[in-house]
Amino acid sequence: MSVPKTAAPPLANQQLIINLLLHLGEPYAFLGEQLRANPYSENWRKAQRELLEAFPFMVSNQLRDLFTPDSCEHPNQRLSDLTACAHTVLRLVSGILLSDSWQQAEQGQLLLTESEKAAIQTFFTAPAPCPDFQQLFTQIDAAFQRERLDFFLPALRQFLTNAKAQSATQYFQAMHPLEPATFARADHLEAEAQLTELLLASDFLVRNELTVVKQVATDWTRDFDQPSYVQHQARLRGQDYHTGGVAKISQATANYSRSVLLVRGGEAGGLLNLSPFLVDQNSYKVKSYHLPKVYFLIKATSDGLTFQHSDTDDLFFALQRAEAAKGFLATERLFTAWDQFCDALELTY
Repeated sequence: MSVPKTAAPPLANQQLIINLLLHLGEPYAFLGEQLRANPYSENWRKAQRELLEAFPFMVSNQLRDLFTPDSCEHPNQRLSDLTACAHTVLRLVSGILLSDSWQQAEQGQLLLTESEKAAIQTFFTAPAPCPDFQQLFTQIDAAFQRERLDFFLPALRQFLTNAKAQSATQYFQAMHPLEPATFARADHLEAEAQLTELLLASDFLVRNELTVVKQVATDWTRDFDQPSYVQHQARLRGQDYHTGGVAKISQATANYSRSVLLVRGGEAGGLLNLSPFLVDQNSYKVKSYHLPKVYFLIKATSDGLTFQHSDTDDLFFALQRAEAAKGFLATERLFTAWDQFCDALELTY
């Protein structure tokens, strides 16, 4: 009896990998069909690499953890890894929706009701372990539908109205990777099925580009007395970042508040500034070669802002408004962006 050259990954990972590959279409679907037809294919490692390179790096790093033997062999560790991955996706979607709302409000297109304002305010003031993602999604979707506005990413409407994505969101709201007690009645196979549905519904994270601003340069020309400004970007995709093929952003005035951008794919291209909801700490450093350190904004008070690392649940940093008053430029820029967001949506903190 011959022994297969390559063993299939644990059953828990097989369906997640195959379902994602088939859903994402070409060039991934062909590989997914091969794996579905032959569980002992030699292409499992290739499939894992393809998925890791497809998603933004913070999601990719969480998926990588799911593929490790430790995660596969220990149910509680797997529940923690599955939940951490889901929370990363939900934080990322939240940042996109909040940034989109800010942009529409600044253009005078979006006026929120009191319940919609309350959902956003509660999102940043709710106690641990987990904010109410679903309430935020529901209220923002209601506001956009009432005003007949299109989302920056059209696929967001499908995500927000997807019943399976809503179920998965509510499922993971009850769990938190830093609170093992929340896993007491959870099943890791059910959690993986819920995460799969969440990732399938958020395929727009693969089809569009997340980037960081690595440098803001001054471009003096002979024809004009005033300089223009160029922002250099780097992709946040896969397990690393790279600058190849990313267009520079030219503008008449300097915009130093940008640090993480969403670049819309396809013919209807465009940029959405995700800061201060996602920030790259190293975008504010003088040396532009630093690796990105991306954080989610998770809490806001009248005195300060608290950020959580995008793929390390127990790593935080906090900024105090008093520091901005002392002239700390990076702190001042983030608070300026936050205040502009609050003013545009008429929020009070």
